[in-house]
Amino acid sequence: MGKYVVTGGASGIGRAVVAQLKAADHDVLVVDLKAADVTADLSSVEGVDAAVQAVRAACESGIDGLVPCAGVSGIHSTELVARINYFAVVRCVQGLREQLAQRRGAVVLISSITSAMPSDDDAVNALLDDDDETALRLLGQGTGDQAYAASKRGISCWMRRECAGFLQDNIRINAVAPGYVDTPLNDEIREKSDVAPILDEFVASIPMGRPGQPEDVANLVCFLLSDKAAFMAGANVFVDGGHDAMMRQDRF
Repeated sequence: MGKYVVTGGASGIGRAVVAQLKAADHDVLVVDLKAADVTADLSSVEGVDAAVQAVRAACESGIDGLVPCAGVSGIHSTELVARINYFAVVRCVQGLREQLAQRRGAVVLISSITSAMPSDDDAVNALLDDDDETALRLLGQGTGDQAYAASKRGISCWMRRECAGFLQDNIRINAVAPGYVDTPLNDEIREKSDVAPILDEFVASIPMGRPGQPEDVANLVCFLLSDKAAFMAGANVFVDGGHDAMMRQDRF
């Protein structure tokens, strides 16, 4: 039985990951705003630090796997998107690195199909430089959706850049890049914005002919956490029903 930590584990993809890990008899610590083992607001540095300290206290013997799944959509402010989707993710992973190293653990980040799409390079570089002030200023000049794409591209790039260093501590780190998935996050977008027709068109264009389900992503996440993926590190794996292949046929 392993010890796993999932942020954003109370709903959506995170909840599906938790369910699969528990079904395999693993011990799972859920971090979320509510209905969690560790209640935390990851939108601030103080909230992230408090969550990390609580997890450390609960996992003194180490962690087998970490899935920082908490995230928000582009209907929120650009600052909130950057703080939760990028900075909180990176700081959770960095803050729990010692506990992961204790058990030769694995990390799986939740990126997005948008990570492969054009983004504001200056904003992404500011994220990667851990320059909160510059990143937030640049992202604030665009839309929430643009900030979302930049945050997810930043996460994938950060994972690739840090992969070799984490392997020196015997920690594997990968990312999954979902396409459209039926989750409360996308339900919120439909309810609070006027982009439902655009989403419908996007879903209709998925080559597999259906939207993804949280379990589709959880299947891949749990595989990457497992020993069956022991030689996988630094991968940004699309789970999107063939969408990225359709849109970027010769780029991979």
